[in-house]
Amino acid sequence: MAKRYLVIVESPGKIKKLKSILGPDYQVIASMGHITDLPPRSFGIDLDTMQPEYVVLKQDIAKKVRIEATKDYQVIYLASDPDREGEAISHHIADLIRKANPKVTLQRVTFDAITPSAVRAAFANPRGVDADLVAAQEARRLLDRLVGFPGSRFLWGQVDGKGLSAGRVQSVALRLVVERDREIETFVPREYWTITGRFRAEAGSFEAMLSKWRGKKPDLPTREAADAVIAALDGTAFAVTKVQPKQRKRKPPPPFTTSTMQQSASSHHKRSPDQTMRDAQILYENGYITYHRTDSPTVSPEGADLARRKILELYGKQYLGSSRYGAKGNAQEAHECIRPTDGDVYSDAVREALPDKQKHAADLYRLIFRRFIASQMPPAVYDEVHVDVSGGEAVFSAKGSRLAFDGFLRVYNLDEERERDDNEKTTQLPPLTQGEPVTPEVFTPQQHFTQPPYRYSEATLIKALERVGVGRPSTFASMVGTLKRRKYATLKRRKLISTALGREVNDVLITQLAGLFEVGFTAEMETALDEIAVGKRDSTTYLKTVWDDIAPRFGETVVHKTVTAKPTTRTRKKRTRKPVNPADIVGTCPKCGKPLVERNGKRGTFVGCTGYPSCRHTQDR
Repeated sequence: MAKRYLVIVESPGKIKKLKSILGPDYQVIASMGHITDLPPRSFGIDLDTMQPEYVVLKQDIAKKVRIEATKDYQVIYLASDPDREGEAISHHIADLIRKANPKVTLQRVTFDAITPSAVRAAFANPRGVDADLVAAQEARRLLDRLVGFPGSRFLWGQVDGKGLSAGRVQSVALRLVVERDREIETFVPREYWTITGRFRAEAGSFEAMLSKWRGKKPDLPTREAADAVIAALDGTAFAVTKVQPKQRKRKPPPPFTTSTMQQSASSHHKRSPDQTMRDAQILYENGYITYHRTDSPTVSPEGADLARRKILELYGKQYLGSSRYGAKGNAQEAHECIRPTDGDVYSDAVREALPDKQKHAADLYRLIFRRFIASQMPPAVYDEVHVDVSGGEAVFSAKGSRLAFDGFLRVYNLDEERERDDNEKTTQLPPLTQGEPVTPEVFTPQQHFTQPPYRYSEATLIKALERVGVGRPSTFASMVGTLKRRKYATLKRRKLISTALGREVNDVLITQLAGLFEVGFTAEMETALDEIAVGKRDSTTYLKTVWDDIAPRFGETVVHKTVTAKPTTRTRKKRTRKPVNPADIVGTCPKCGKPLVERNGKRGTFVGCTGYPSCRHTQDR
């Protein structure tokens, strides 16, 4: 008996799980992402109409979809991912299907988790393809091409090197890295000194820091200045002049979004953003977590109920919180946060269920689980006391602190979540009373130097891009990966350092294409795309406005070459190969026995056979 329904998803990893939920009447196939896209080697945009010239990139999958479309299905469900990219994929697949079978019934379904309840709810409430979301994704794709295609060709004429590119958002990321590196290199450390006093009270001794000298914050640039203050305090009588009890609450962190998940996985598991996203994809496809491409920490009622039940079960009523988190104004993929789909599934069970090659994803699951449960718990509470000790023209200050209620720290107490400074360190002070005299035991000067800013790691660069409103969850990881692949930056001790090539590329782009790769200019584009996604702006008009603005910056030669570029279907001239220089030979081809030499390709340097194209053997250096 033929299956009655066809479901088309993006990833083949979802097929097994979906079949187990939907049952035998459903046939599930995968599109492997985009089937249709702009041509890879030509401009692909009609500048008069701003219409894309799409081509089918995956002919074998397109053929399979057309064949399935002619079969006797009651409904074909378009179930690509629940974001703008997924909406566009569904739109293109729908076009292919309608050309093969105009009478077919097509419906769009989306689910944020591959669980029985989420999937069945989606199929019970199908909809049409959202034209506004498709327009927003298409506008982004065209915008990337309008900037990146001529930008890259302009770059080729200015910088000597192969595989160079000038992506719309990638170049902003490169700019941040280069500017941070130069800021570090030009940083001049400034010396300063602090003075710590040790005082003896009736109940015991304690330390306090000089906080005021002659009514102002101390300015002690040298050891001599610090020694002068200490000398002036000789013989001075001191007393406690302030004892102020306080209670401080430390709020739990919000649930994970794509970028915060990447940052935490980098800190705790030393996983790159790319690796983290692969782990998250495994967890999502197996139904363990909600959709992992989101910039919203919002928690659904179902998620809040899951957390509540788990907190009551494990920790009791006093650990129930009332945390609510909303999406930021520039959130684009505003789904629910990343959270576990089942509160009764722990990381050990996930590790046991996954194949050996995927078991490392259980570490990420544990992080997601703990972060989500903690986000729904109450703040941690600290009892603090702030003390001032005064004598002569000096005021010394100290803070005592103790944890009164652990709250969310019961579950999640990870160092990267607190931006520590000296005030965050907790110390115990002896019982003190206002007006109580204290005896100074010793004053200790300590030298310090101002510190340069930190270099970006992959995770902190993503955080910086998100903060300024550049990029989106689904592209953060690949964007940062491009900087490494193009050799614009290298990773040393988990920090991104711009290369000489990266700096040269950056300098050409920001000086000769001034304004095009500014953070603010790129962020404004993201705002426009958001407005297109909700139907507040016409995409064609916007794209024409952008092109009219940026085209003159590239120059007539580059623009003309870009606009008239044709697909690579022309007959190629036979290349005349140069003789192999013996000094360039690095080995012998294991397939044909001809010499191996180093070559430059789009993805960097590799070793290839001199017998190409008859022998296509390649290997890493």
